Amino acid sequence: MTACRVFTPHERIRFGICVGAFEKKTGVKLEKRRIYHIKGTIAGVCAFEKRHFGGKTVVIVVPSAHMGVVIPGTKYDIGIISIEERRSLSVRHRLDRALVTVRKSTLQSMGIVSLERGKEVIEFRLRRISDDLRIRVFANIQPATGFVRFNADNFGGRSGDICEVTSVRKFGVREFVREFNSCKPEGARNARLKLDQESNLGIEVDGRFFPFTEYRLSRAASRLLLRTKLALYKMELRFWFDGERFETRFGVDDVAGFWTSRDGKLRFESPFDEKVVAAQRELYLQVQRLRNPVLREFERLLGKLKVVSMPAEVWGSYVFEVDKELGRFVCSRLDKLSRNEHSTRKGSFGEMIACHILSLRYREIREHPSVKFPKTPGCHKNGVDYELVSGDPKGVDLLESKWWKNVKAATSQGRKEARKRLVERKRRNSSVSIRASFVAALDWDPKNTTGNLIVARA
Repeated sequence: MTACRVFTPHERIRFGICVGAFEKKTGVKLEKRRIYHIKGTIAGVCAFEKRHFGGKTVVIVVPSAHMGVVIPGTKYDIGIISIEERRSLSVRHRLDRALVTVRKSTLQSMGIVSLERGKEVIEFRLRRISDDLRIRVFANIQPATGFVRFNADNFGGRSGDICEVTSVRKFGVREFVREFNSCKPEGARNARLKLDQESNLGIEVDGRFFPFTEYRLSRAASRLLLRTKLALYKMELRFWFDGERFETRFGVDDVAGFWTSRDGKLRFESPFDEKVVAAQRELYLQVQRLRNPVLREFERLLGKLKVVSMPAEVWGSYVFEVDKELGRFVCSRLDKLSRNEHSTRKGSFGEMIACHILSLRYREIREHPSVKFPKTPGCHKNGVDYELVSGDPKGVDLLESKWWKNVKAATSQGRKEARKRLVERKRRNSSVSIRASFVAALDWDPKNTTGNLIVARA
């Protein structure tokens, strides 16, 4: 081959041979969109290594240290020692981290031709040469550079490690769904993700299908994250996948299982110990109530409420007397409020009165046990109003509280809701058994100093 001098932009001496002639002489077929690592010698001068990716010509550049030896226009024998398709990635220390960088040409050589930067996910299956460790990595193409870069620290990589690429592919929502359904977490045995031909995604639990109103697959750190939203909830249902295991979260809470309520709604089971969560919740509510000046003052005035008579059983009529100061306070705080504000504050007052009276009979009363960490104390929350603990090993009681002008209608509506909550709790297979459910209807005009709390079985 004849050496020639070029300026690109620096002076270089190189040899060029068309791909067809190179393949004929070496007997190796150079596929398009493949990267080849070629080692050889320039007879009587030096050894060389080159990286070939596409193109009609194989270009061999003389190392700069030997440019003075090779004379342009002179023929030299080129010997080829090895030709290997490059299917390995190197770990390099950069920015105080062990990083692996994959360039666009390398991706194309592996069959990844067209990807939208920053959005589509690529899955790499690697084998670390030093210890034969199998690794699964997910990555995005960086919008600014077009490179793929991922942190090798996540799998214990160190600078200088060589990882062989065993496979690489685009990893979309359909692949995510297939992975989830094949290796579901223990608490999701009754659930499966479904994606139809029109790319409509949803989750099927106990044979009922719940479609997602929106969803998006992305990479977060070294894991995949599928973010979804259901029509009935504001918070996101998120599925995390690290290549081996799935984790599911609803909002900020981990999900230990899925179940469907009698009215056809999707519900989630918490993995935390119920007693620990209940204690944390009660402490949280106490702090929140201290921050609310209205509820803080109302709780202080409740000390002036005196129960005059109590029934023999839980159900029955609880007659009470109140100080005029409490009545005036309630009237002033309910005056000149909007309809929604009036309903919320009155409901909160009613629940606190029912809780205060029934605390004479029960050892512990847990407010809104279905809501782990409510934003504020008060009514209008999902689930039963109160969980009543008497110390009976058979279980706890549930209570729905109402404060309406029409006591009969309040009792009727409360009884329906209490029965509904009882069925839901039993369907959840909670570790806490339920004895009975009650409804408490408050019959009291704040302008009067006497009132009645009517408790009935649901």
